Amino acid sequence: MRILIAIAIFGSGLWGGIQWVRHQTFVNPYARLCELIEQKIYLEAKDTVEWNQVCRARAALVTPSTSRETILRDSRFLMGRLGVSHLEIYHPNEVARLWRGVNVETGIESEFVDGELVIFQVHENSPASRAGLQAGDLILSIQDTSPAPALARTIGGLMRIARGAEKFEVLVEPMEIKIDERPSYVEIDPKTVLIKVPSFRAEFFNETRWNQFIAKVPRTASMIVDLRGNGGGNFVAGLRFLAPFMCGEQEIGFLIKPRAKLSREAVLPNDLRNQEQLTVLDAHDLIRLKTEAAPRCLTARVTVLIDGQTASTAEMVAQALRDYLDARVLGVSSAGQLLVGVWYDFPELGEGWRVSVPEAVYQTRRGKRLEGAGVRVDRNLYYELKEMVVGQDSWILRALTDFRREPAMQDSRRSVSK
Repeated sequence: MRILIAIAIFGSGLWGGIQWVRHQTFVNPYARLCELIEQKIYLEAKDTVEWNQVCRARAALVTPSTSRETILRDSRFLMGRLGVSHLEIYHPNEVARLWRGVNVETGIESEFVDGELVIFQVHENSPASRAGLQAGDLILSIQDTSPAPALARTIGGLMRIARGAEKFEVLVEPMEIKIDERPSYVEIDPKTVLIKVPSFRAEFFNETRWNQFIAKVPRTASMIVDLRGNGGGNFVAGLRFLAPFMCGEQEIGFLIKPRAKLSREAVLPNDLRNQEQLTVLDAHDLIRLKTEAAPRCLTARVTVLIDGQTASTAEMVAQALRDYLDARVLGVSSAGQLLVGVWYDFPELGEGWRVSVPEAVYQTRRGKRLEGAGVRVDRNLYYELKEMVVGQDSWILRALTDFRREPAMQDSRRSVSK
């Protein structure tokens, strides 16, 4: 089974060793990986000749007794040498997290600010929320050692916490939770609404559900679109998000196969189903991405927040809001990971394992490719400890200030030249 998705992942999964002892049924997973990448990757053949040779040579060293851990370590290192995104091997746990939002963790999202580990968010119905932790708390130590964001999220244990002048200890053990990544909105003040979009997973952008969501968004003069931490998702989901902002049909970019002759063109159908998108991708060399007319037109002045984890479909959305609405983009430059990753079942490594191979590259109508470069910001933002510890989001405060300071620009939704 193949699945198409534009999503990025930060960090590697967990795996265990395995041995193939039945020589007569052994299938070399390394060789299968080399073959799949050689056949499917979007890079031109001349750019992968040497890599393919090295891959086949490494695969020839694999025997039925070679552990899965060894194969993963070696192949991931080799895949990294190609220097492209969406070329990944996924552990079943990673698959569950990316596709269903299910993961074993504490529910703590934290970052260092001025040398202190600050809790930015506590997910609902998580071990951390049940332990009473909240945004703005400082994590002083975890299991009597120096804290780190990854430890706080995945390992947990006995934590020493500071909340204002109060200090206390709390036990937070990770467990399987489902993270709520649905779009949400909140009216910050009478003039500004904040729309948070943690993910562009297809399930959140069912046409009826999405139109109902947009219909409820208050009419305000200004809007902040928060794409921080959004690793991407479904291309059609991204186009549906953009539709009410574009206020009509708008071509925003293309999916291109550099290895092809670019003679077969099509428009990506407004269909969230992976198989429908794959059918178009397989049969064409250039695919046009267009928004469709939406029941509601959002005419608010827009500012977009992005960070280093904003990737893939989220980068497409951020760049489109800049190109067609002249939206201000604030934060830090995005990940620069915008290719078309097609997922393949990979039973050669075990049940539930999958491999993603990038088969096309995204390019805006202006000819800009975001792979490697990312979305650049108009203004770099920083978190202020004094604001974060009282539960205020420094970046949102700066975005509000930016609205007041920067003059409104004429948006370009109707500009054919763009």
